Amino acid sequence: MTMTNDELKEFMAETARQMRELKISQAQTDEQMKKTDEQICEMKKQVEDTSITLKNLGLNVDGINKTTGHEAEEFFYSSFKKNKKLKNIIFDSISPNLEITKNGMKHEMDIFLVNGESVGIIEVKNQVKDKSLEQLNFE
Repeated sequence: MTMTNDELKEFMAETARQMRELKISQAQTDEQMKKTDEQICEMKKQVEDTSITLKNLGLNVDGINKTTGHEAEEFFYSSFKKNKKLKNIIFDSISPNLEITKNGMKHEMDIFLVNGESVGIIEVKNQVKDKSLEQLNFE
């Protein structure tokens, strides 16, 4: 198929118009991609900041739990120190934080009471977990 001069000029003009439109469209796409990259960078920063905030919140909650646990231990220790009696058994001495080793693992008992015939072991928990109960199994 052959084109006349006029048809060829019209075809070339249309191709040039389409190329200008494509160039404008490409510039718009490039600008949008730049904005998207900036938004992604901002989102990454927000995710990192949120992650740090959540980590710090976890540390704060853990710190509160530990403080509450220590306060509970101190409360019970002070109470037993004044009255060394557990049910009907009277004890002669009391010790805080006795550390024992079982199967190569160290465990700390919060209150240890002793008399000539009996011992009393008290573990104070403000939140009981399975691990805490396993620690008390002496079989």
